[in-house]
Amino acid sequence: MHKLFLRIMALTVCLFICLTAASCGGNSADKTETSSTTGSKAEEKEQISQTKGTYFDTDVWEAVPFISKELRDLGFKGGEGCQAMPTIVFDPIDGTTAYFGTDVAALYKSTDSGKTWSPCTIGFEASGANCILVDPNNKDRVVAIGGNSGYHVANGIHLSENGGESWKYVFKAKTDFEGQIGIQNDYRRQLAFDKNSYDKKINGSAVIYWSREDSTKRANAATNNFPSLYKSEDGGKNWKKLEGTEDIAGGEITVDTKSGNVIAGSDKGVFVSSDGGKTWKKTFDGNVQCVYSHQNKSSKVWMCDLYDIYESTDGGNTWKKISSHGVGEVERLLTLSVSPANENNVAVSVVISDEHFRFKLLYSNDGGKTWGESSRDNSVGDIMPKNSWKAVVTWHPTKENVIMSNGPYISVDGGKNFDYSRTGFTGIAIGSGKINLNNNNNALMAIGSQDFNGGFSTDSGYTWTYVNWGGNAWGGYAYGSYCLDEKTLVAAYSAGWTEPRYLGVSLDGGKTVNRTRLEVKGGKVGFSAYGNNDIAFFAEYRTTDRGQNWSVMDGCKGVYTGDSKTGRLIGSNGYNVVYSDDNGATWNKSLVGEHEITDIAYDEKEQRVYVTTAAGLYTGVIGKDKRLSLLNGNLSRATGVVVDPENFKILYVTRGWQAQDFSYDATFRSLDGGKTWTCLNREYGDGREGPDGGRHAGGISFNAITREIFVSSGCRGMWKMKAAPADAK
Repeated sequence: MHKLFLRIMALTVCLFICLTAASCGGNSADKTETSSTTGSKAEEKEQISQTKGTYFDTDVWEAVPFISKELRDLGFKGGEGCQAMPTIVFDPIDGTTAYFGTDVAALYKSTDSGKTWSPCTIGFEASGANCILVDPNNKDRVVAIGGNSGYHVANGIHLSENGGESWKYVFKAKTDFEGQIGIQNDYRRQLAFDKNSYDKKINGSAVIYWSREDSTKRANAATNNFPSLYKSEDGGKNWKKLEGTEDIAGGEITVDTKSGNVIAGSDKGVFVSSDGGKTWKKTFDGNVQCVYSHQNKSSKVWMCDLYDIYESTDGGNTWKKISSHGVGEVERLLTLSVSPANENNVAVSVVISDEHFRFKLLYSNDGGKTWGESSRDNSVGDIMPKNSWKAVVTWHPTKENVIMSNGPYISVDGGKNFDYSRTGFTGIAIGSGKINLNNNNNALMAIGSQDFNGGFSTDSGYTWTYVNWGGNAWGGYAYGSYCLDEKTLVAAYSAGWTEPRYLGVSLDGGKTVNRTRLEVKGGKVGFSAYGNNDIAFFAEYRTTDRGQNWSVMDGCKGVYTGDSKTGRLIGSNGYNVVYSDDNGATWNKSLVGEHEITDIAYDEKEQRVYVTTAAGLYTGVIGKDKRLSLLNGNLSRATGVVVDPENFKILYVTRGWQAQDFSYDATFRSLDGGKTWTCLNREYGDGREGPDGGRHAGGISFNAITREIFVSSGCRGMWKMKAAPADAK
C-alpha cells in the first residue's frame, strides 16, 4: 500500500481550486454524489478550496522518450529532442548548470553540465523560451524571454531566483507595455547582465538589459512591432523602457565588464552607451548579426556583420576586423561565440541557403585564422530525423574545449565533433491526440506525430519503432495511429498541418506503408473488437480482415472504449455517444451532447460514460439518460479521460491548450467519481519530487498491464505516472 496523505495549503494559483469549488457547487448529474454532510455549501466550498489535493508517494512524472531498442541496449535513457531550440547556455560561474529554451516546448535544465536534462517549467507561463541568461554574480538567478509559434500574451520576461525550480512572470506583454511579444525561433542573445552592478540585497546583479524584437519584416508587424531597449535596476523584477532606442533594439546586447559600456547591435549598426543606457553613440555602420562578451574577466568584445568578425578592446568604441570565416560558399554569418577559458576558440553559425533552412557550424582554434566545419553524431540508433542545424552555442566557462550547441549537442574537442545528448529532452508532438493502446494488449501502443510521423511500441512504451507515414526524409505529419498487432498498423497521414488526412496502413511493422486516398475525418483514435483484432477501428473506418481492407462506418466517427465483459463498443458520431453490440456493424445513438467529443471513458459497473469536450467534462448513463450532463465546466478544453479499470470511481482527465496561460495545461485525478479533483502537475514547494510532466496535455491513456497513466502532449513529448492505488478513496 502506498502512503496516502493530505496536504493542506493556503489559497494557491493551482487550477485545482477552481475545479473543486465548481464541482462541489452542483455540476454533477447525480445530486446525491455532491450533497454536503459536514455543513453548508459555502462551508464545504471554503474547506475544499484550502486543500491542495490527495497525493501518493508514487505521483512522480517520468518521461517516455521515443527511443529505439538499439539505444536502450547501449544504456541510453532517451531524449528524442524534435523541437527547435533557439537558446542554450552554461552558467558563467562553474558551468555545472545549463539551460536551453525551445520554440514551443518550454525550457529544460541540466545540473551535470549538459549530460542529462529535465523540464524546469513550474510557474513558467509561456509555451517556449527564446532567450535564457544566468546572472554572472549568482547562478541561481535566471532570466528567460517567453516565446511561442507567434505572438502571445503569455510571452514576456520570466525570472527565477532559485535556479529554475520555479518562475515568476515579471514583464507581462500587453499589460506592462504595448503589444505582445514573440517572434518564433528568435535566436538572438537579447539579454545582458551588468556584472559590475552586484547588489548585496539582491545577492546578484541589479542591472539587466533587454533588446526587444524588431518585427518589421515579420508577420503581424503592424500590430506587434514595438522595438526598444529595456532596463531593470532591481534584478529583473521591474523593467522600464529606455526612450529613443527604437533604432537600437531588435538585435543582440551585451555589457563589457571592463569598461561598463552597454553595447547593442542591430541591422542598423553597433551602438554604445557609457551611462547606463541614457545616451548612445553609433560606432559601427552595417547589418550587425551579433555582439558578444563573456561578461566576466574578458577585456574584449566581439561582433560580426553578415560576412566578417570584429573585436574591440575599448568597450565597443572602435572595431578591428580579425577574420572572415573563409570556409565554402557561405551566404552570411548568423551568430558567434568565444570561449571564456581560451579566446582562440571561436564558433560561428552560418546560413548557407535560405531554401530548406540550410545551416552549418564552423569552429576555429586559432582565433579565426583557420576554420573547420563541425560534425554531428547522428549514427547510434537515432530514429528521429535530425534536420538543419541553425546552431546557437555556449562555451563552458572553465573548460576551454567544451562547447554545447542546440540539440543539445556537446563537443569536448573545441567544436570539431559534437555528440548528441540522448537523455532527457523529450519533445515529440503527438498531434493533438492521445497514445492509443490496443485494448486487447495494452503493451501495444501507437502515436501519430504532427511533425515526425510517429510510430509504435510493443513493450508498453519502453522502446519504439519509427514509421515514416509521410514518406519524407525530414519527417511528416500523422494524426493518430493504432496497432492491431505487432505487424499491422494504421494512421492518418497528411501533407501538412491543415491538409486533408488519409488512411495509411502497414502490414509489415512499419517497413512499408500503403498510403491510401481514403480521407480521414473522424477522431484520432483506434480500437479493436474485444478478443478479436481482426475486427478493428480507426476514426470512422472499420476492418474485418486485420487491416487489409477498410470501410466507413455508418453512425460512428471513432471508437473510444467499451465493455470488456459484454463486448459492447462505445464511440461518438461527433456530438453524441453511440454504442454497438455487433462489433461495429451497426451503431445506436445513446446520449445526446452539445459539443464535439474528444474522448470517452466507461464505468462498466454503472454503465456510465465520462465524456470530454472543449466545454468541460460530461457524464451520463447508457440506457437511462437521454442527454449528457455537465459534471465539471471548469475542466474546459478537456482533451482526454480514463477510468481505472480496477476502480471506476478513479478518474483521470487532461486539459490542454489553455488560451492565456500554458502553465495550466495540466492533468487531474479524482478519487470519488468526479466530485473533487487533484492537479497532478508540480507546484513549487509542494513537497513532491521529479520533473513537471503532463503539461500541454493532448490526451491520456491507462495501461492496465503496468498500471500507469500515459499522457501525450502537443510538443512536450510523452509522460507517464504510476496510477493511484486501486483501493484509494
